[in-house]
Amino acid sequence: MVIKFYGLRMPTKILSDALLLTDPDAYIDVVDAPDTIPITFKFTFVNNEGRTLYVKAELVDAPEGYSMEPVEVGSVGNGKSVSFEVTVYRTKPESTDFAELEESITLRISAYTDSEYSALYSFVDVSLNIHIINSAHPSWSVVKSYDFDDGELKDITHAIERVGSEKTCETSVKVSSYYYVTPPYSCRVGVDYAGICDRYIYAVIPVDLRAYTKAYLVAYARIWSPYLYHMKVVVGDRIYIFNLPEQEVWYKIVVPLNTEIDAVKVGVYCGGWEGYLREGLYLDSIKIIAM
Repeated sequence: MVIKFYGLRMPTKILSDALLLTDPDAYIDVVDAPDTIPITFKFTFVNNEGRTLYVKAELVDAPEGYSMEPVEVGSVGNGKSVSFEVTVYRTKPESTDFAELEESITLRISAYTDSEYSALYSFVDVSLNIHIINSAHPSWSVVKSYDFDDGELKDITHAIERVGSEKTCETSVKVSSYYYVTPPYSCRVGVDYAGICDRYIYAVIPVDLRAYTKAYLVAYARIWSPYLYHMKVVVGDRIYIFNLPEQEVWYKIVVPLNTEIDAVKVGVYCGGWEGYLREGLYLDSIKIIAM
């Protein structure tokens, strides 16, 4: 089984007139993490400077354990924009005697007037926050846990969110044996027969966190579909979007939870599906932890 860790996708934050960032915070769990953990952030650079600029990203400040190769994004013409990803690597902490660590790193996004990246035009330093949790630490209470291996969803229910015109299709959240982290089952969120929908399909996890001050959703997710590459997590009025581009990969996701919510929705957009029975979002080894 291949497991990958990926940067969180959230509503865009404006860093300057020329630079946007999907989210300055990333969350990772050290349980089952590789020795070197990749953490990915996505930027958008907008060029309104009246000339072609060459964009470069590099790590300029970080605690011990972080590394990154400079990224030469290339040229951006006047009036154009470019979106690009930057992956920072964090060695797995040697000690796991912690519930949560919060670290900060600084990336410099620079613009140059030449393709050799020697004539600096301007730059923006961006502070990014890395939240490292140890979900197995005894300080965390396991409020909810699902592995689906008994063939039951327990209290997980099904919800939809219509996006545009309604089209004929039937959707569900059900136990599936197609893919899993621990055998023999996982949870599949998807379409049940041939048809094309225009909606989000959600697995709804009820939860009461009022007795706690901090909580996280920790889960494994993968998508099998010719059309889909991202999943959506709704926590109260906040929306988190995860890019899951490789369909043969289980991704470990960590999402901070508002302790005032009564449910978490984890779903996928089903527009354009043609109803392959395996098609959908798969979830396994779900935990909600809190303290």
